Amino acid sequence: MTGNRARKAVDPRTVDPDRYRVTADSVDGGEIDLDEEVVLDVDGSRITNAVAQEYTRSRAGGRPSLTAPGVRSPAVSFRIDPETLAKVRALADQDGVSVSEFARRALLGAVGGR
Repeated sequence: MTGNRARKAVDPRTVDPDRYRVTADSVDGGEIDLDEEVVLDVDGSRITNAVAQEYTRSRAGGRPSLTAPGVRSPAVSFRIDPETLAKVRALADQDGVSVSEFARRALLGAVGGR
């Protein structure tokens, strides 16, 4: 345990993602042995290695498949200039969706999709 205080996990609902981007200047804090270091979740429950492993095992990553259950859907990635990205982010925020969802809707609209 670090000092006499337990570390409290950050509530993801209150985190500004713009403050937590991985950049070339980001520092890796290393690994934590959750059976040695006391880390609490937002409800105050202790997170152990077993709890973290079960959470990781039970959590389905990413968006549900658009192809079929258990089948990975194709992905598209492209580059845009910073000014366009800022406009897209603002429009996505207005719609209350992620940039990915906004782009997905725009592309489907352009090709007559759902």
